[in-house]
Amino acid sequence: MTVKPILLDTSALLTLIEDEAGAARVEQVLRAGTAIIVWTSLLEVVYVTQQERGVPEAERRYALLKVLPVTLLWSMDEPILLIAARFKAAYRSRLQMRLLRPMLRTITRYFCIKTPIRGISQRD
Repeated sequence: MTVKPILLDTSALLTLIEDEAGAARVEQVLRAGTAIIVWTSLLEVVYVTQQERGVPEAERRYALLKVLPVTLLWSMDEPILLIAARFKAAYRSRLQMRLLRPMLRTITRYFCIKTPIRGISQRD
């Protein structure tokens, strides 16, 4: 049986960093070696942290995320961007999820996030 990768979104990353309820689940995904983090989640963690806690903490968190045993996805191509924009316009959901959904459908079925995405399962 092939293990599918699991996407860790911004809320999952902040849950881990801030040791909130659910951090153990994120740690479990990390230990399994199947986690994916997309550049937009790194961006959100850094800018939110910078706004709330300052630049030094934002840089510390970014460094922490960069050494996690995950696959980092750094690129987005034009067709995915346009598809995501259409989803965002039609459904008014979080932009990040609309950017990621078309790209990630090809590599993963599961997301580790707080808010379910229609059409994509979440693993318990």
